[in-house]
Amino acid sequence: MRITSIANQKGGVGKTTTAVNLSRALALRAHKVLLVDLDPQGNATLALQKTENPQGREEECREVCPGLRLLSFPLFLRRKGHRTPTFSLLQEAWEPYLEADRVILDCPPRIDAWGLLGLEASDSVLIPVQSEFFAMQGLAQMLQVVEGVRSTRNPKLNVEGFLLTMVDWREPLHRDVVEEVRGHLKEKVFWTEIPRDLKLAEATSHGLPAWDYDPASPGALAYLQLAREVDGDEP
Repeated sequence: MRITSIANQKGGVGKTTTAVNLSRALALRAHKVLLVDLDPQGNATLALQKTENPQGREEECREVCPGLRLLSFPLFLRRKGHRTPTFSLLQEAWEPYLEADRVILDCPPRIDAWGLLGLEASDSVLIPVQSEFFAMQGLAQMLQVVEGVRSTRNPKLNVEGFLLTMVDWREPLHRDVVEEVRGHLKEKVFWTEIPRDLKLAEATSHGLPAWDYDPASPGALAYLQLAREVDGDEP
């Protein structure tokens, strides 16, 4: 079982979009995937509310589609009567579903107790990077957090890669940011880039992954390519 956190202490970078759509794409590639909503706001759960859940029932864990389950850790905590997330409670929550070979943790848009728990529980962290002016500054801060977790809580934690999101090659600023990120981080940056695609936002508003909303959309195809890359296939 391989456990990956999707994390960045900056909000609005496409973190939940990546967690949801990468999980769906990995399931399409015949993986058994457990997507854990590790955000008290439950954004991943909201982003998948229409999948195999026509009445919008509040369920602790449910099948989204063949090969993909969604586990709401905030709901698990509420039903257990706990407010503080801990590693032992997270293990208890996902223990019944460990037939999964890939676990994706959607961390909150800040590195608080919930975000640190995700990094503590993971083998690796995938960091979405929005193609904007302050991208490198935010990355430096995130890398300090990862190093702190590695030295104190989880020595096996590594950076799986940096994913450029909301990329629009028509914009000179975007081109400059992409080149700067690739120049500094080199092979740690995924070759796949997630384009700025309105269909990704529309899919989320409809409670569906992009693949189930519009499989021909550039965003859906980009996340399928990312799943190939995460699996070690040639880009």
